[in-house]
Amino acid sequence: MKYRENGKLHDKYIGKDAGTVAAVRDKLALRKHYAEMLSALKQEQKAIHKMLEGLA
Repeated sequence: MKYRENGKLHDKYIGKDAGTVAAVRDKLALRKHYAEMLSALKQEQKAIHKMLEGLA
């Protein structure tokens, strides 16, 4: 697992423990879901701004 902390790149070995691996996979899936939701909301916001500009 790679992550940044205070501007530095860190590597962390997760191991082969099934519980730890499953927990990390669940967190990654949740992060992906949130990123997709955020992207959809940003697109919706752009569409709303365009509609409002058309009314003005």
